[in-house]
Amino acid sequence: FFFGFHQATMAPHGTLPHATWGMSTYCLCVLDCHLRGLPLPPVPEGIPDFSCRIFVSYHNHSKHNTLRGCIGCVTSSPLCGLLQEYAVRAAQDSRFPSISLHELPALTCEVNVLSPNEPIDHCYDWESGVHGLVLEFTAPDSDASYSAEYLPCVAAETGWGKEYIVESLIQKAGYDGPITPELLQSLKCWRYKSTVVSSTYQDYLQVYAPPLPEPRRTTSNGLSCNGSRSNRHGPNERTPNGHVSAPHARR
Repeated sequence: FFFGFHQATMAPHGTLPHATWGMSTYCLCVLDCHLRGLPLPPVPEGIPDFSCRIFVSYHNHSKHNTLRGCIGCVTSSPLCGLLQEYAVRAAQDSRFPSISLHELPALTCEVNVLSPNEPIDHCYDWESGVHGLVLEFTAPDSDASYSAEYLPCVAAETGWGKEYIVESLIQKAGYDGPITPELLQSLKCWRYKSTVVSSTYQDYLQVYAPPLPEPRRTTSNGLSCNGSRSNRHGPNERTPNGHVSAPHARR
């Protein structure tokens, strides 16, 4: 690969970056390298290493823009490391078959950079299409804890009202009991905003100019042909349109 970039530097403390085109093209480059068994590329100099939360998603525009993966992080971490990690994790979203190398030219990558969570007093104290929503609660008849999240785009894309969004989040968190006024009053809720950017594979090729080797073949036991084990990540995630389990999330 020809990169021509330096490692990112730290941005001023306390500021939040906006999503930029370089973030989504870089994620496509990371995914391309990962699928070919190549070392991951350095982070472009123009991407600051802020601490924040992100979501990375992939759509296949040759199949009616079908969602192929969307995973994000629950807690803030340095941005550059997040882009490298979630560019790969989103391609291995357990709800879908893993993205393969031959599918790469049909992909669009989207990166959401999230503002810090703002606690709110009521589960409906947010603006549709502007805020994302995070909620946590404990089941009234047990000590089981639940958590779920929607990005700001979910309400805008689905047209769902606030009441339906909240009920859907409760169900996405895995709770199947009755949704009573008492349960709604007990919810701990946060809202946030996000900036979003997307890039196609063709955009990526405008920035990064290979020549690329053939992808590394792997055997059925996960070993590459030269005997090394291929890189695999376990699930440990929060579900996309909602459901949280561990330190990662899906849209």
